[in-house]
Amino acid sequence: MRGRRPTATFRVLVAACLSALLAGCGVSTRSAPPTLSLDSATPETTTALTQPPPYDRDRFGSGWIDADGDRCDTRDEVLARDALGATVGPDGCVDHVVVIDPYTGERVDGRAEIDIDHVVALGDAWRSGAHAWTDDAREAFANDQLNLLATSDDVNRAKSDDVPDLWRPPDRGGWCAYGDLYGAVKRTYGLTVTGAQTAALAELSTGCRR
Repeated sequence: MRGRRPTATFRVLVAACLSALLAGCGVSTRSAPPTLSLDSATPETTTALTQPPPYDRDRFGSGWIDADGDRCDTRDEVLARDALGATVGPDGCVDHVVVIDPYTGERVDGRAEIDIDHVVALGDAWRSGAHAWTDDAREAFANDQLNLLATSDDVNRAKSDDVPDLWRPPDRGGWCAYGDLYGAVKRTYGLTVTGAQTAALAELSTGCRR
């Protein structure tokens, strides 16, 4: 069951993620140093980079992991973090959950209706530098909560591996936070951006309060 809700929740959530980043959370292990900053990327510089091998999802690990050993995997932890309301099962993990989709502002009720979105998609990360990392670093990236948001399954699947110049939140109220978080993840991991992505991020940030 879904009903319309304001998208202020998305900005609050992203602010919390960025605050956590500044406090030192998030995965910092990388097998290669940053290559190109978000601010310096241009079509000329990015197209000159060596083309990566074909994207392979399996190189990011086999799925969600339980990094802290509490028997609740990354999906459960993101659901608990993003929950508007939730109940906990006998295993201590989220049983039933309600979230506000950060990309649409709609209420989503029930685990089966919720996906976990990689803000910077794994395919995008692969093409922009992650192909050169170790498998362990890629698995850590795939499970880094800085880059994860609980969304409705249909919106997540419509987004797929798209980047900001090809996809943006259906609700314009989510554009600022989406662009901010995408940029923060790219900077944190030293991932490259194309000229088209840079232009799209500038459009997403138009009129945003800083």
